[in-house]
Amino acid sequence: MVETSLSASPERVWRKVIVWIALFGIAGFAVRTGIDFRHWWFRTSIPVHFSDIERNWLWGAYTYYNIHDKGRSFLDTYDDVGIQDRNNRLWIDYAPARLAVNTLWVAYNHQTLPYQWIKRWNTTKDLDAIDTFYSFYRWFNTTIELLGVIAAFLLVHQVVRKTGASLEKSVGLGFLSGLLLWFNVAMINSAHGWPSGDIWIIPPFLWSVYFCRIDRWFLAGMVLGIGALFKGQQLFVMSVLILWPVFQGRWKAPLEMLLGFMTVFGLVTSGWTLTYIDDFGFRHLHFPATLTSGAPLILGLSLFILKWTRWSPKLAQVSIFPLGKWVFGLMGTLSFASMWVFGTCYAWFDASYLYGTDHWPKMIVGVTSNLPGLLQKRYGWSADQGPSVVVFQIVGLEITLRVFLLIILGFFFVLSGWALARQDKRNSTRFLVALVTPWLAFFMPSLVRFMNDISCLLQELRVFVSGIRWGTALLGGGGGVVLHRFNHLDDLADHVPEGGFELIRPIVTRIDPLAF
Repeated sequence: MVETSLSASPERVWRKVIVWIALFGIAGFAVRTGIDFRHWWFRTSIPVHFSDIERNWLWGAYTYYNIHDKGRSFLDTYDDVGIQDRNNRLWIDYAPARLAVNTLWVAYNHQTLPYQWIKRWNTTKDLDAIDTFYSFYRWFNTTIELLGVIAAFLLVHQVVRKTGASLEKSVGLGFLSGLLLWFNVAMINSAHGWPSGDIWIIPPFLWSVYFCRIDRWFLAGMVLGIGALFKGQQLFVMSVLILWPVFQGRWKAPLEMLLGFMTVFGLVTSGWTLTYIDDFGFRHLHFPATLTSGAPLILGLSLFILKWTRWSPKLAQVSIFPLGKWVFGLMGTLSFASMWVFGTCYAWFDASYLYGTDHWPKMIVGVTSNLPGLLQKRYGWSADQGPSVVVFQIVGLEITLRVFLLIILGFFFVLSGWALARQDKRNSTRFLVALVTPWLAFFMPSLVRFMNDISCLLQELRVFVSGIRWGTALLGGGGGVVLHRFNHLDDLADHVPEGGFELIRPIVTRIDPLAF
């Protein structure tokens, strides 16, 4: 028996080697095929995808030439705009990291191409020239997508492995989920068919959940902080990740997450929160705000010196890493609070996280079929009319539509946090279904008016989870619903084989009445 077992071992080893080689081969082929398909989709959709990306270039160019030609700072773009009138035709609603990417794009093109205004590339028929002009942005989006795919693989692998499944099964299902996400047409369309930064919300969210699963809550908070610097939408669902450990009675975990978040978010934005603009338009350091924000660092260094000199036996036992979490987390928190306490620069926060939610004169942007979109389509309510409709009264208190829907949203967030805690404790793959639930709740009743971003995210997460619970059943829905995110289907139809859209029009209309 022993000889048989030993003789079989080399076979099992070689079988595993062959399987892993095959997986790497499939992964390489999938990545190459996905990149080629994205390139084709970009070139096919060129006639319709210049609206959002023009604004990306516009603000990137404004910031770059502020720095390059005028010797000013990256920080000055938001303060030049100031607190924006919600009716402005020229507006900016980009978070700092998104503005930085746009600026880097302009800087890259400035070094590699003779400068020409973007309209030249819109009107040219030379697709290779257009490819060259937008290559930085396309490759950046592709890199972001790959980071999301890797996070999906690791997260699914970890969740399935915790159920007691074999390594082969957990790797296989993780690999399948990564493939489904990589070839999800919603993500491809958002990143390359209508190029924008909507998909930038995916990797930070998935990576943060993965770090939470392996009990790295401080790191998870840092990743969420990075994600919030790109896109602010995930700040809403961050509350669910905080409620998850709270329902499990782990109070230290959400605190560590908040400290990690403020370490990145608070310190990166300190260039605004610790400065002010004088009457002549010059930026100065706000010393009281800086001193207050730096107080935890001074205290932390003092404690480190006392620990190093072994002045106190108790301090000698204190670990440096937990001390550093508190020091930098408090520094970021105090820096962020300086905007309200000391009146430092605030325009960056207004543009990044407030302006985009309330400057549209509609209840919904685009044709996303969530509840506000259906109400707008059915009753013609505007953003001012709809939310102010009184739904009912309680003890003389009028509950408007906005408040009512926010109450529903809050209820589902709490329910989602409880579901995450329960499925995590049970080591169930239903955890991944619970992970999608808060985004679904956010999508359906919310009156926040950037639902096209959330629609994209929801479709991507649905297909990602389908690798675990539902096979490929949702792929058809993911492919069909994405079509309603294209606001210019008629333009795109010129580049699709004759009759193509007419064949799918009845099907898509049944799925989404507002699609066409």
